Amino acid sequence: MPCPYCNSKDTTSVIYLYRYNDNNTFVKKNNDEVKYSERKRKPKRLNYDGTLITDHNHNKYCNRCHKTFNSIENLYAVDISKITLVFMLSKARYKYEFIFDDKPIFIFKKNYELISQEIITNKDKIKILDSITNSKINFWNKVDLCFVGNSPIDLIKNENGNKETFGGSAIYSSLSCRSVSDKSIGIISNVDNNLKKLLDSKQIYLFGKVVDEINTFEIDESLGTCNFIKQGNNDILINEDIEINYLHVSFRKGVNIDTVLNNPKIRYNHLSIDVMIHSIDSLIEMIEKYIDKIDIIFCNNEEYQVLKKHFNTLPLTIITNQDKPVIAVNKEENIYFNVPQNISTISSTGAGDSFIGGFLAEYSKNQNLNNAINKGIANASYSVTKFGPIDITYRNNEIFKNGILPKNIIVVGNSCAGKTTFIDFFKSFYNIYTDIDDLAPLLEMFMIDDISSGKNLDDFINLKNKLVFMKDIYEHYLNNFSNIEHYSVIAKNGAGHDIINPDLWDIILKRSVGFLKNENNIIQFSRGRDEEYEKKYGHDVYKRSLEIILQELDNKTSTIIINLVSDLKMRKERNKIRFEQGGHFVSEDTMDNVYKDDIFQYENVGDSKGIINLSGVNYPVYTINNNRMLSSIELSEFLMYNVSEILKYYEEFKEEQSYEYERNSKGNMAK
Repeated sequence: MPCPYCNSKDTTSVIYLYRYNDNNTFVKKNNDEVKYSERKRKPKRLNYDGTLITDHNHNKYCNRCHKTFNSIENLYAVDISKITLVFMLSKARYKYEFIFDDKPIFIFKKNYELISQEIITNKDKIKILDSITNSKINFWNKVDLCFVGNSPIDLIKNENGNKETFGGSAIYSSLSCRSVSDKSIGIISNVDNNLKKLLDSKQIYLFGKVVDEINTFEIDESLGTCNFIKQGNNDILINEDIEINYLHVSFRKGVNIDTVLNNPKIRYNHLSIDVMIHSIDSLIEMIEKYIDKIDIIFCNNEEYQVLKKHFNTLPLTIITNQDKPVIAVNKEENIYFNVPQNISTISSTGAGDSFIGGFLAEYSKNQNLNNAINKGIANASYSVTKFGPIDITYRNNEIFKNGILPKNIIVVGNSCAGKTTFIDFFKSFYNIYTDIDDLAPLLEMFMIDDISSGKNLDDFINLKNKLVFMKDIYEHYLNNFSNIEHYSVIAKNGAGHDIINPDLWDIILKRSVGFLKNENNIIQFSRGRDEEYEKKYGHDVYKRSLEIILQELDNKTSTIIINLVSDLKMRKERNKIRFEQGGHFVSEDTMDNVYKDDIFQYENVGDSKGIINLSGVNYPVYTINNNRMLSSIELSEFLMYNVSEILKYYEEFKEEQSYEYERNSKGNMAK
């Protein structure tokens, strides 16, 4: 229809898009505008399925006189929220509808009665729409969740038998996601014809190629090996524009990450990644390249330890650890979730990817972390009960026990009270912490004092490159080599060392925490009687030491103190055993005079629980009485009980603190 004002045929259709928001309002969008305008009432015409509303009044824009006018020509609209295309023709008494919904089906209706339907590709949708409207449309495929990764054939071997199955991160994750979600899901990968049929049956969109051959891997779960058997066509070609809400990319070998994340045809709102231990070292630079764009990282415990070495801070990180708790680590807090035990496992392959699919299906709803991890655990737990990916609609609304983990755990107690044993056990379940022990700088100081006492300058000069914590003291010694005031000396009986300058206690604490601290830390140290130290700083040496540590820490309010106590006789026995096993030895004189008694002071509130005030802030204290030599089974049960009680008390303490803060805030407001 030409322009009624200037008779120009150079006109453009003004396309309006109507769609519902989550809050049951709807929005109207002009095709040439960026801004949305909200209405508070429903428009007059509603499409039969409620996904799209169309108006008979169809505006056109004149490119010559720049005026807008009404037209009764063909009307079409694009619902990018559900990949729904609707084209309507009004001719005489007939109304024709060509409907492309979020299923890969083209529906043709005449006067609202079904004429035909057929499965078509997104490319064909665009071609049909263009042919009907005779107008080129920049159509973006809109998907809620899209997974990028390999899609091979897996030959799985384990004690339960051998199985050939579809595999790969994209397949396990997308099918897991589909099992619990009705949202639009896609994968960016290459697949063969059989795999394409599976994706079509699950209404999972393929953005990639259908190739004759795909990769084949042989996975031996008993040996923990994954061997490459046959290589297929891995070159991914994206010819379609894709708009993705949640994009997940597997940072693994064989995945062309840059092809996806630097592709102008791919837009995304949220990015998550996973890594694999076999290839993580080679992909650290790639992670660094995109770290500012990554919202979530999925990894197991071993992979997390590698990431910690390279990154001081990480985005939200979800850590799985087989039958150990799942841990979510972010800047604000750490959350743990217990996982089901005694599952009859058939195959563990793909469990992590199944977790990711379940997690993102739930997280994409409203970013509820607790619900998402529960869904991830449920899907992963089901995944291990079979070979291959989840291939059914699976609903498990079980809620798994969760709680919060401290950012900082400070473990105190006399020498040989069992601090290291406790820490090793705790980290076997919650291994997100950086170990900090003031022993390393102490031993470094002993080495500096020992060599400098020998008065051999050449030997002392050669020591420099071995130092980490005490380089400034080394330089001071070097500049005053003929008149050194030592911090320590070798004990009289030749076993161990005696500290002669009490300032060393504070120095080693400050250095160890300052040099080694990370986002989450476990710090252990011992303090005992030292007359010179107490003369200078007072009798409450633990209080002073703890305040020094807290000055160095971030997230200091997210801290609990664990106090291990044990009698002297038991600790002397452990001291000997440690030395016989290659550990350091604390001299008998030091054990008898410095570490004889437990001198840690705090307010006991009952049942091993306590509180200590440090620099005006209360911190929780939990005491473990470790006075028995236990068998390995007894020790495990003993420590498991105490770990459970520690986490329970920490959560109770934080809840009480929050209540006190809220109560005091209301009181101050009332005043």
